[in-house]
Amino acid sequence: MRQAGKCLALVESAFAGLVATRARPQPPTGEALARFQRVYSSAMASTSSTAPNTSTASRAPTPCWQCGQDTGRAALVCDACGRVQPPSDNPADAYAMLVESIAPDEPKKFDIDLRQLERSYKSLQKVLHPDKFSSASQAEKEYSAEQAIRVNMAYAALKEPLSRADCLLRLAGAEDEEGTTIGALPHHSEMLMTFMEWREEIEEASDEETLVGLRDRIGDKIDECLEALRDAFDVRGDIERAKAEVQVLRYLKRMQERIIEKL
Repeated sequence: MRQAGKCLALVESAFAGLVATRARPQPPTGEALARFQRVYSSAMASTSSTAPNTSTASRAPTPCWQCGQDTGRAALVCDACGRVQPPSDNPADAYAMLVESIAPDEPKKFDIDLRQLERSYKSLQKVLHPDKFSSASQAEKEYSAEQAIRVNMAYAALKEPLSRADCLLRLAGAEDEEGTTIGALPHHSEMLMTFMEWREEIEEASDEETLVGLRDRIGDKIDECLEALRDAFDVRGDIERAKAEVQVLRYLKRMQERIIEKL
């Protein structure tokens, strides 16, 4: 039993190493602007409870660069003068803004309406379009361009389940750290062994039929993992479980990518 436990520990260590490396994550007027200003402010308020030193009671005023009025935390525009503000130092603010814009009266969710996400993104693109700032000051042109980059990055991240899960972990103040294991999951020992076997099969496979079969099996497992992430984030609010499921999804996606390379 001691030897078996040692072998399992080695397998889990290898699994953690394989998944650890990853890329890390970019004066208008009118009804659309007003809506997104409300959305942005709401998003910032809803994330302040999980971030250090950002509570409404303790935060220092954030003055508008143009008129000096307090804009609140990470505002998109100033309510007083309508000028676009510099982006927040926290990239997660842009994620929060887009997530909140989909369903402002509901908690942030993993299971989101991708069509609504796209509509929200396109509306923000219009708000921050360079043509609206052709006669603006150089500072505001730069701020609007920086905000647009953040919105683009957030949209790209939220479209994909894996990066969306990473965003939600950031917003919960529990960013997925390198080296996180899947030990919080039921039957994780068997799962690890299965994944290592699949990886070997992928590397050894030399015919299309075998690779397609592996792709289908991995695809089914990805679907199960996505359902587990919906349950962890949206139903149970179990962040530790979500972090473990993210590791599983990351590893499955890498195997899927390897199969695509070989086909």
